[in-house]
Amino acid sequence: MRRLTIQQQFTNSSLKIEDIGKVPLPPSYEEYTKKRIMEIVKRGTGGGWEYDEEIIPGIAKWSGIRYFLGGFYKTEAVREAVDSLLQEGKILEVWWHDGTRRKEAKHWVILPGLLDKLPGIHRIRGRQEIIPEELRINKT
Repeated sequence: MRRLTIQQQFTNSSLKIEDIGKVPLPPSYEEYTKKRIMEIVKRGTGGGWEYDEEIIPGIAKWSGIRYFLGGFYKTEAVREAVDSLLQEGKILEVWWHDGTRRKEAKHWVILPGLLDKLPGIHRIRGRQEIIPEELRINKT
C-alpha cells in the first residue's frame, strides 16, 4: 500500500514531502493473459459474436475468448497461455460437434468437472489425471 504524507515545518518555512511504500510491479504479459483467460472462462461465453448460444459459467468458446480478450493479444500468446493453463490442470480444451451440418467441430475451453455440459466430445486436451477415465478408453 502506498501512502503519501506531507509535513510542514513552519520554523524554517520549508515543505517536506515524504514518500512511503512502493508501487508493485505489474504482472508479466503471460501471467496477465492467463488471468484474463481464466476470468473469461469462469464467466462463460456464448461464442463471442455468436450470441445465440447459451452462456454457461465455466465454459468458453475459443472464439469467445479471443473476442473478449480483444485485439491486443496475439494468437501465439493466447495459445501459450492456454497450454500453460492446461499444464497446470486448471482447464481442459475440447472439440465437439453439435450434430448440425457445420463441417468444423466447435472449439471450447472449460473448467474441469464440466465435461457433461458438452455432450458428444470428439477431442479433448488436458492433464491425464483430470480427464475422466471413461473418456480415455477407446479414444484415438
